Amino acid sequence: MLHDGEISWACLFGLLAWRLWKNQNLFIFQKKSWSSSKIIKVSMCWAKQSSLAPRDELWGILDGLKLIQRRGHSNVVIHSDSLEVVKAFHGNVSKISDSALIRRIHRILSQESHWTLRYIPREENQCADYLAKLAFERKEDLQLVETPPDA
Repeated sequence: MLHDGEISWACLFGLLAWRLWKNQNLFIFQKKSWSSSKIIKVSMCWAKQSSLAPRDELWGILDGLKLIQRRGHSNVVIHSDSLEVVKAFHGNVSKISDSALIRRIHRILSQESHWTLRYIPREENQCADYLAKLAFERKEDLQLVETPPDA
């Protein structure tokens, strides 16, 4: 898989080093450890996930879902302009996904009965596109907008 360009060696090496360190701590503090094959498998899954294009959007969705949950909203519709992201959460695909990020988002969505994720083309949601561009200009960690701006 490394030779097909699917996984970056630099990324995989870093993840393996991190996972080995975590495994050593697990052994020292809890007297448990992972097998070497499990360490490699998990590291390769994370490395593969890091190479997927929409991961920034996935992290944004996860952060947004957690924020919405904390605020106690019950009826939520999330619009995404990434058809690939939306497809990842429909059907059984996310239940068997190797991506921990996708599984976490799917778990939150499945816990909330009136929450949905829908695809909407960027050109049909100019307000969200405007807000996303505004967020990149301001470079702040979190921006909460209660009502869309007039622009």
